[in-house]
Amino acid sequence: MSSGSRILSLCGSIAILLVAVLGYVFAKAAYSPTSLFVAVMGMLFLVAIFIFYKDDCPWLKGQPLKCSTVFLIGYIITHFQVYIDVLLENIHPDDPFFMVDSSLIAKGAFLSLIGLGAFFCGYYVSKGKVIKCKKSPKVVSLGGLLTFTAIMFFVWIGVVGLNRVVYGGYAIEDEQNILLPYVSLIFSMTLWGYIFFHARNFKVRQQRPSLTFYVTSLGWFNIILFAYLTISFAVGGRSISMATACIYFLGYVYSSQVRLSKLKIFIAILGASVFLRFIGEIRTSETGVSIQERIVQVFNSENELPSFSPNTLELAGSIRCLHLALDYVPKYHSFLLGRFQLGYIMSVIPSGSRWSMLLGIMPSEFRYIGSASFVTWVRQGDNPNSGDGTTCVADIYLDFGVVGCIFAFFIWGFWVRRFDVNLYSPFFSPSLLYSFVFVYFGKAIFVSRSSILFELKSVIYLFAVIFVYELLCSKKSIPSN
Repeated sequence: MSSGSRILSLCGSIAILLVAVLGYVFAKAAYSPTSLFVAVMGMLFLVAIFIFYKDDCPWLKGQPLKCSTVFLIGYIITHFQVYIDVLLENIHPDDPFFMVDSSLIAKGAFLSLIGLGAFFCGYYVSKGKVIKCKKSPKVVSLGGLLTFTAIMFFVWIGVVGLNRVVYGGYAIEDEQNILLPYVSLIFSMTLWGYIFFHARNFKVRQQRPSLTFYVTSLGWFNIILFAYLTISFAVGGRSISMATACIYFLGYVYSSQVRLSKLKIFIAILGASVFLRFIGEIRTSETGVSIQERIVQVFNSENELPSFSPNTLELAGSIRCLHLALDYVPKYHSFLLGRFQLGYIMSVIPSGSRWSMLLGIMPSEFRYIGSASFVTWVRQGDNPNSGDGTTCVADIYLDFGVVGCIFAFFIWGFWVRRFDVNLYSPFFSPSLLYSFVFVYFGKAIFVSRSSILFELKSVIYLFAVIFVYELLCSKKSIPSN
């Protein structure tokens, strides 16, 4: 981005951020349509700046498919869709499911705008430093990794259980199955590692494959991947399944350096939103029957959701988590002062969270496992029937408050800019940086209804797969830079 454009964009983002802070501080206790309108217009202004200001980074020109773009889509759906529906009178301000209390709407909207404004400030401040790999990259033979992937697939099937595959359910989140989270993570990161190596091999050889050649060149891997995605959707793992599908496509975009039109991306997003709603209705339909019967039930259903975008309303419903957080903290509970962020970092170590509790570093109560657990506890108490989830804004707010949201999202925007630049750079970046880029691209939409640091575990595991396999199985180095 040219310095003039960047300065104008930064000034506009700072102005909206100041408006958001003032709006939050002086928000009235009662619902105010005017305040909500100001917050939504502030969001639209920030989005307009992002869309219309051109980037002077040569390999980002005309490339709308970036980490920042995907994250922005998820953030707006999660933190603003319901507010827009309130203004359009699709959802009542006193709706107990979404709003908790109408007096929280203004604070929630302005806090969401604070996070978005701080994100863009960090994004425009960052010049997007290109981080180059010190050593020349190598072509990697993928035969051994394909064999390991196939073995992990059958191990994963064994851990998930055939009964879950046939009848569906929330197997991915089954707390009684201790092995499942680790086996699922290792297997999914092995899949991602294979896609990464395959795409990078094209780039090392200075080849730009067509989509057809990219797909066919993956060979038997496609069968394993298709089976994994099908089963994952059946057992309730939508997040990791959609992320894996995004990574598959990212591998093609990264290796071919193709620039997709905004229309194609819009059609893809629309199709994905319809598919996600369909899968969401399937997994919440009657249990104890086969997947085929549940699909028939969904097709015969005539439920109409009250929203201008029904397909994304489930994702947008996470805004209630932010309202629950605002309602409870700091009125009834002090800020957590980084307890949740420390927990996400500790979880990188196998059983790290459990050991931290045993050693007294972290509390052992259910509500302190993470912000999602805390929000669930606020709404349902010590014996919840299901998880309520969280949002990235609620997660930071519970730990550090409004000031923490400003600093955290500024830093996040700063690094997302680097992710964008290094993803499409003609140079090769270190494997650790690619691990961050691939994970946060794949999870960008879902990060908004989760936590930014929650995905750190996936980053480290993906890097471990890449580092170990590259160390053991790389061929002769080929100059590329």
